[in-house]
Amino acid sequence: MTEESILHIISHPEDFIANKESMILYKQAVEDIANHLTGKHENFATIKETYNTMRDFENEVWKDIPGWENFYQCSNLGRVRSCDRVIKNEFRNYVKKGRILKPWHTKTKKYMLVNLTKDSKNHYFLVHRLVAQTFLTNPLNLPEVNHKDEDPTNNRLDNLEYCTRKYNNNYGTKVQRGLETFRRNREKKNAITTATISE
Repeated sequence: MTEESILHIISHPEDFIANKESMILYKQAVEDIANHLTGKHENFATIKETYNTMRDFENEVWKDIPGWENFYQCSNLGRVRSCDRVIKNEFRNYVKKGRILKPWHTKTKKYMLVNLTKDSKNHYFLVHRLVAQTFLTNPLNLPEVNHKDEDPTNNRLDNLEYCTRKYNNNYGTKVQRGLETFRRNREKKNAITTATISE
């Protein structure tokens, strides 16, 4: 296994962590890069993080998403996948293999979205809400899901909690960041007004 192929696997684990055989390949890549490049490779921190990621994948727990049983699942690591399904048509039946879904950012580039399909219809969901609905109980029927570390892309189960809107809006540094955004927008507006007057 060449250094180039090892680095590709390290950089794109989602392409390889799909089954038992892929996990073996991924482990070998991590071991190779650790054995041969430790101490002299500029991305040693990335290698260490990859080891942690590998351990996480080994302990990943998948559960059916409520309302999407046998179609889609969420994991405690914040990933979403489709399930293996038997497709029937007039010619033959075949198994459509499930896969890890690739989420994308909302228009505000904050939260992650995935598309779930059933009966040829697309349904779009926020990943963090899917994870919360799948794993967390909500006896008080709280309306929102908070990211404890304030990173909207970190949808791991241990980073999520149900909360009220007030709690969510005032959580952590959110108020401070909101004030800073308001100040920057005001300064930008004043700069534009000043430039217009000068002309």
